[in-house]
Amino acid sequence: MQLRSRQSSNLFACCSGRSRQPDTGAARNSQVPMFGTPVFNPAKLTVQYLAATTPSGPVPPHPRCYTLTHNDLTGELLLAIGQQYNSAQLAGWYVRMVRDEVLAEWRFGPEPCLHIYCHVSGEERWLAPPVLRNYIFKREMPLVLDLINYAERELLAANPQLANAPVVVHLSSHMQELNVVTEWGGVHYQHCWAALTQHHNHKTPHTKLRR
Repeated sequence: MQLRSRQSSNLFACCSGRSRQPDTGAARNSQVPMFGTPVFNPAKLTVQYLAATTPSGPVPPHPRCYTLTHNDLTGELLLAIGQQYNSAQLAGWYVRMVRDEVLAEWRFGPEPCLHIYCHVSGEERWLAPPVLRNYIFKREMPLVLDLINYAERELLAANPQLANAPVVVHLSSHMQELNVVTEWGGVHYQHCWAALTQHHNHKTPHTKLRR
């Protein structure tokens, strides 16, 4: 099942602690200059629900995984939500070539936590060096979080323990200084994301979490 969003909103604002108001103007493209802050445009998003998964459930701790890919040329975003990652979506030649997919899943310990995974570098060779890929993933993390909030608005509204859950980002790299696991605010703490992004882009090294 696929849902195509045609609604536009301004999902980014300064870290002021105030709630953000919808943008009633025309939809904006989610593509931005390389070093700008990306803005999520719901009109560019297609949400696909895999087998036995709906907008309202099953509710974690039942497995709920997110597979996010995008097209650099069109800015189109595809988010698959299911009990497993969408292997067919990851098998495409473009995704396998650029390795810019973002994966996420819920984990449960004392409290629910959303874990996000990004592949910064490995044995592959890209035109973009690992340091730049690392920067881009961190720069676009607020967009990823806004996107999940938008796609999962029904689930999060009915389950405040998930909306208030912390976020942990895993940046995987063969370079030790870029191979980082770090806290990244909370799923619904939208007013903090801008400040966190600035901190993570300019304050190094990151603090690793104990496993």
